Amino acid sequence: MPSQGLSGVLSRSIGNLSHLQT
Repeated sequence: MPSQGLSGVLSRSIGNLSHLQT
């Protein structure tokens, strides 16, 4: 599925937000 690329970007975005919120 071509959604793998999007999944990675979303995962990174979420991780970044989580890190900033902590």
